[in-house]
Amino acid sequence: MVRRFGFYGNASNQLRIKLEVSPMKYLLLCLLPLFVGVARAQEAPVIAPDEIALEGRILGVDGMKNEVQLDATAFVASSGRRQTFSKSKPKTLQLLPETKLFDERLEKAGTLGDLKIGLLVRATGRDGGSGKPLVVRLLNWISPEAPDPDTPPALVPLLPPGITWHGTSFRIIDASFKTISQTHVLSNASDDESEPLWMMTWRAKPEGAVRLIDIQTPEEPLDRPTSQPLKILSDGTRVFSPIFSRVNPRWKSVRARFEITAADAPPDASGVFQKQIDISIPVPPGRNGVLAPHTQWRTPKGGTVELASVEAKDDVGHIRMTFRWTPPTSAPDARIECSLNNFHIDGDTPTPLGGSYSHQSYEGQKMEMHEFDSLPRTGPLRATLLIKESAASWRKGEFFRREEVDLPVSEIVAVSPPPRLETTTVPLQVETPRAIARLEGPYGHNLQTEAASHHLILWLSPKQDGEAPVRNGVEQRVLLRSVHSQLGGATPDDRTAFGVDGNTFWHADHAPAVAGETGWQLYIDGKGSGPLQLTATAQLASLFEGDHRFENIPIPARGETRELGEDWGDDVVNVRKIAWIEPGRWKDNAFVRNNIHYTIGERGALVVVYDLLHVWPNSEIHRTFFNFWDDAGTPYIDSDYSGWNGDVLDKGTISPTTISLVMAPPADGAKTVNFSFHLTENSIGPSQKFVFPPIRLNPEKP
Repeated sequence: MVRRFGFYGNASNQLRIKLEVSPMKYLLLCLLPLFVGVARAQEAPVIAPDEIALEGRILGVDGMKNEVQLDATAFVASSGRRQTFSKSKPKTLQLLPETKLFDERLEKAGTLGDLKIGLLVRATGRDGGSGKPLVVRLLNWISPEAPDPDTPPALVPLLPPGITWHGTSFRIIDASFKTISQTHVLSNASDDESEPLWMMTWRAKPEGAVRLIDIQTPEEPLDRPTSQPLKILSDGTRVFSPIFSRVNPRWKSVRARFEITAADAPPDASGVFQKQIDISIPVPPGRNGVLAPHTQWRTPKGGTVELASVEAKDDVGHIRMTFRWTPPTSAPDARIECSLNNFHIDGDTPTPLGGSYSHQSYEGQKMEMHEFDSLPRTGPLRATLLIKESAASWRKGEFFRREEVDLPVSEIVAVSPPPRLETTTVPLQVETPRAIARLEGPYGHNLQTEAASHHLILWLSPKQDGEAPVRNGVEQRVLLRSVHSQLGGATPDDRTAFGVDGNTFWHADHAPAVAGETGWQLYIDGKGSGPLQLTATAQLASLFEGDHRFENIPIPARGETRELGEDWGDDVVNVRKIAWIEPGRWKDNAFVRNNIHYTIGERGALVVVYDLLHVWPNSEIHRTFFNFWDDAGTPYIDSDYSGWNGDVLDKGTISPTTISLVMAPPADGAKTVNFSFHLTENSIGPSQKFVFPPIRLNPEKP
């Protein structure tokens, strides 16, 4: 289990346990689980100029001497620069009467008795040098806790411990693969018609204080669950458990990102202010035409909303209203959302108006189109206007915290797999000298006799010749490029009804794919009654991937470009430049300006340039899993950024081994920035062609 923490708000709210991926050049990926614990606000995690921080596990405790033996795995300098040891080092920690001990999970001071062998700790203090103890000023850690009664026993050691922060408690209690029947999702699908789904459940008090932002994966972020069924826990607690359908059981981990709200947060802490107004909307004479009432209302934070125009067309029963918003001068970053509801006609008994509406926003304006069963012949329409104004600058960051949790997917599925399906599937297999293609029927169905749904699963894998599919950190794979099919008795044009629906991660019996396998779901809906003719083309490939994380990069002054040298990188990526550019940086370079898909505001933009040191000839490189944040608490979760193949600071030169990231400028007061991403590289090899023998399909679909 590896856990990450981040935050909104002040740096003193940050607590992180993180996963470092250190790939050796061209070959090896090593996972080094490391602990970095930082105390809460009253225990500010500041490292003095004459101090260092050591991280590692406790090997022993001597209460008589007030000494702790540490197996150190990393250290952090006062500059914030962090370095891991290639081999752990023993170190003696000397505790003084004034040494502060702090348990992060319990958010309280600890004692010497809390220090157990194997506990991950961080010790901050003055180092006496080689062979001499580190005199500790602050020692902090996260203590273990009793398992949750709703956590499957096999998952207890793999899930992160819960936390309590400013009165809000949060704990993930399950994150495993389920079948349709196990998820309690109301669906027409059955277990033998759907692959297993990934379901996550957590406890949070008070209710609603924890919000899932997204799931970061090695391929693409998952920000919208497939569904979110209600689940009743053993103590009667009702929780909604998001379900995601595109989680690969072979991924080493996914990163779940949450926002936690302090229990004592005031109602306006989020920076969102609402106001509800009962308004009168004039109807043009004869229920046709356009009026310009110019009626204005004050917004919650001092802006104005104006009803600019009303257009009615009685023959089609609709009324169109255009609102204009003038934001408050106190917040240039303010945004607004308006909605209209509760339409009625005045009278002794207000008459509700039924119908539907649509709306769109553009350049500070909002247009609402309402369609009613009928419009009033005289008098105005009455409605309720809900105004919601928000701005990041109004947000009280000290009441919010971002939590990032790495969940070890492949380990979880190994100890808690979904139930297997009973299946009589007999795969159909063809080979080339270097690769294998296998066809399976749909989940729980036989390929040759029950493929009536015209749904097949195609599996591709390289021939290993007795060797492992993953060698020296590089996985051998076969990538599907095209599929051609035709049903007997059909014309060649009918084969266009054959579809490839992307990767699948599960075999027909719900066994997960193994290293070297890639699976594709195929759907045939063509015309014809004869056997299916199927041909697939693919390419051999070598896959190299890993996470890359860079922290505490100093922010340059506005308008400055800073060369970073070789200190900010690893064996695969070297961060070479960082710049804070002005809005008009590329005013004379239309090529760059037209190809940077990021709108640069009045504060300019931050640009990071890095080089790829591990690049195969003839390779495909994909960057995913991007995350960016600064030390002032701005996570940039929802901000856009643009990538550029080359050095955009050097007149926009193009290079396949250099990447530029153009993103939002840092928050006011920020001094350093951090970013991380997942890099995947496929080295493409020779093409392979697979020709299957005729496949009999049942002409009737179930």
